Amino acid sequence: MDVKGNIKAQMMELLEHFGYEPNAEAVDKIVEVAWAHNDKLRKIFQGHPCWDEWQQRICLTTKYVRGTDTHAIQCFFDWLAHTCIPARPAVIPEKVDELRKKDGCLYLPQELYDALAGFRIYAGQYITKEFAEVCERCAPDAHIKEGSKTSKAINKLLRYLGYSNHPDYNREFAKFADGINPLITGTPIFISINPLDYLTMSFGNSWASCHTIDKDNTRDCANSYEGMYASGTMSYMLDDTSFVVYTTSPEGTYYFRPENYEKITRQMFHYADGALLQGRLYPDDENEDIASKNREIVQDVIAKCTGHPNFWKGTSKWDIVSHGTHYRDYSHFSENCHGSFLKDYGKFNRIVIGNDPICIHCGYPHSSSGQLSCCKEFGKHVCACCGCSADYMFEIDGEVYCENCVEPCACCEEYFLRDDLTYINGEYVCPECLHSEFYVCSDCGEYVHRHSCHIVDGETVVCDDCFDDYIQCDGCGEYIHYASLTKIDDCYYCASCVESMGREVA
Repeated sequence: MDVKGNIKAQMMELLEHFGYEPNAEAVDKIVEVAWAHNDKLRKIFQGHPCWDEWQQRICLTTKYVRGTDTHAIQCFFDWLAHTCIPARPAVIPEKVDELRKKDGCLYLPQELYDALAGFRIYAGQYITKEFAEVCERCAPDAHIKEGSKTSKAINKLLRYLGYSNHPDYNREFAKFADGINPLITGTPIFISINPLDYLTMSFGNSWASCHTIDKDNTRDCANSYEGMYASGTMSYMLDDTSFVVYTTSPEGTYYFRPENYEKITRQMFHYADGALLQGRLYPDDENEDIASKNREIVQDVIAKCTGHPNFWKGTSKWDIVSHGTHYRDYSHFSENCHGSFLKDYGKFNRIVIGNDPICIHCGYPHSSSGQLSCCKEFGKHVCACCGCSADYMFEIDGEVYCENCVEPCACCEEYFLRDDLTYINGEYVCPECLHSEFYVCSDCGEYVHRHSCHIVDGETVVCDDCFDDYIQCDGCGEYIHYASLTKIDDCYYCASCVESMGREVA
C-alpha cells in the first residue's frame, strides 16, 4: 500500500470509529484533492532531514521553557494573607513578635507583611536585595539572602514564622513553587500536512475545540463545543497554505491510532511565498512562551528548507483571503496570532486560507460548517440520486434532487437528471428535444441542431463543419461530396450529370 492508500484506509477507519458513514470514493477524492493542494508545502518540508514521507510530517524534539505562572503566584499569596496568616501560629519568633507589637499588628510586622504582599505584583525567581533587607530587619534569624532562589527562601521564611504548621500549607506551597520555577520539558513537536492530523486537530489530551469531529463527545472532553466547526478541519486540509503544528507527550500517547496523537497543544500555521501567519494556540492562547517557541521552530524549518537566511520580520498588516468553513481565529482573536515574512521576499504577500469542504458521503463540495457530510443534515430534503442535502432542491416526477444531480435542458429549459440528458456542444438536451430538434450528421456522427444542418445528396444530413467538404454540382445544383465530383472544363459534376452528358465518371 502506498502513502495515499494508507491515509485513505486510516481516514475511513477514523471516521467510522466516530460514527460517520463515509463513502470510499468520496474519501478517495478528499485525499487526492488534499494531496494536490498540499504539493507546495510538501516540496518545502521534504527538504528537512526529519521529514517522514510515510506520515507526511516533520517530527522534532524540542525543549520548552515555561515561564512563571503569575496566576498561581497570586493565588498563593492571597491564600497566605486571607487564610494562613490569620490562623496565628502558636509560637512567633521573639524578634518578629517584638516588631509586631511595636507596629500594633495582629499577625506580622507591617514591613514584612507588605514585602510578602508585593509578590502578588512581582515575583522573580530570585530574592531581591530589597526583600532580603526587609527580612534582615524583621526576621534576621531566618537568614534570607539576596540572590537565593525565591521558592526556597519563601519556604524557609514561612517555616521560620511558623505558618508551615497550617494543614493546607504543603499543598498550597507546592502550587506556588510550580508556578514560580521555570519548567523545561523535552517535547515532540510535529509539523504536519497529513490529512488525519487536520481531522484530529482538536483531539487534545484533555481538551477539544469547536473544530472537533467527535460530535458525540466519545472522547469525553469537558468542553467539546459540539463540533460546530467540524468541517473546518477539512476546510484547512484542502487549501494550499495551512499546516498543523502540535505537541504530544514524550511517551507519544495517542487516542485512536499511533498516527493520530492526542495533542497537548495545537496551532494552525499558514505559509505562502515568504509570508507566515501563526494561528491561535490551543488550549491556552495566552501562553506566549510556547507560541513563540513554535513560531521560532517553524520559521527555522521553512528558512532551511527554502534556502533563505532565517531572518523574519513581524507584521500586523495581514493580506488574507478566506474561504470555506473554518473558524477565523486570525480575525476573531488577532491579538493571539502573529504574522511574519522572510526579509528576502521584501514584502508580506497575500495568504489564501481555507477551501470548501468535500462531503464524505457524496463527494461534492458543501458549505455546512458543523457537518463533515452535507447528506446527513437535520431538517433538509435528501437527494434521491446521491443522498446529498441542500437548501434548495429540484422536484422531478415526485422526487427531489440536489443541484449537483440535475441540469436544465438547453432547448425547453426544463430540469432533468443529468444522467438522463445528452451533452451536446457544452449544453444538455433532454430526450424529447433531442428527438425533435436534432439530427445526427451522417459524416461525423455528431448531433446537429435542425437549424444548423444541411441536406446534401438530396437527403443526407450533415453539420456545418462537414458541409465544408461539399460542393454544388454545376449540372443539377445538388451539393455533392467533393470526392464524388468529376471536373469537366473547369466545372464540377455529380455522377448522374456526367452520365447524362455521355461522359465517363472520373
